[in-house]
Amino acid sequence: MSQYHPSTHMPDHKNTKKRNARSGFTLIEVMIVLFIMMTIAAAGILAYGRIQQNANIKIAKVHLSQFKDGLALFNTDMNRYPTTDEGLRSLIECPPSANPDKYGGPYLDQLILDPWDQEYGYESDGFHYRIWSPGPPGTGSEIEFTK
Repeated sequence: MSQYHPSTHMPDHKNTKKRNARSGFTLIEVMIVLFIMMTIAAAGILAYGRIQQNANIKIAKVHLSQFKDGLALFNTDMNRYPTTDEGLRSLIECPPSANPDKYGGPYLDQLILDPWDQEYGYESDGFHYRIWSPGPPGTGSEIEFTK
């Protein structure tokens, strides 16, 4: 029969205290982990912003292409482009100064805003035109098409 010996069945309180004191994380370790996580999150947010900005620029270019196609159809029917005063609205309704018998529109379903919720700009002398989006607010960089 085995003999009971107290030293084999009693926990060593000295070793237990050492283990418990070291079982958690120090404040410095937690701060380092939080700093790394915040750095990764910030990099992701910045990357998302650039991706969104590039997507908005591509959308604006597609819109300009749609306007360009509508303006080409208007020019085919009317032998001119809408004037600055007639504007892009002439692509969805016959301008008062145009001959309704020649007007084959509407050339677009509706006028749309650019991806930054601003109106597209348009100027024309009837023979040449310039159409643009003011671009992202605060950048001063227009996205344009000129003919």
